[in-house]
Amino acid sequence: RLKDVIIVHGLKYHPQDLEWAVDDVNGVRRGRVVAFAIETDSGSRVVIVVEPSGTTAGDLLAEAIRKRVSDLFGLYVDEVAIVPSGTVGRTTSGKVQRAATKERYERGEWSTEGMRA
Repeated sequence: RLKDVIIVHGLKYHPQDLEWAVDDVNGVRRGRVVAFAIETDSGSRVVIVVEPSGTTAGDLLAEAIRKRVSDLFGLYVDEVAIVPSGTVGRTTSGKVQRAATKERYERGEWSTEGMRA
């Protein structure tokens, strides 16, 4: 959807493309990835929220996600939020609830130390 497009330095990125790329990272729970941008005074910040599969340490997982997105899209991920299983909501048709996840992020629901990388 057009309103979900991530714009960084004048370039457009579709969140689905980022999510699909991150889905293949070892340690990510498949289909439980949300990508979005947060607008700040200094510009757009790219955020990726993931549910881990439990097979990779959080810091290594965040590093692998940043590397994958950088390698494929040339885009820096400002923050990787590693959240507990069941956090990323899904619609009845199985799609991730990007807007709802972004709202929860903006409210600071995952501000626990160690959850963000």
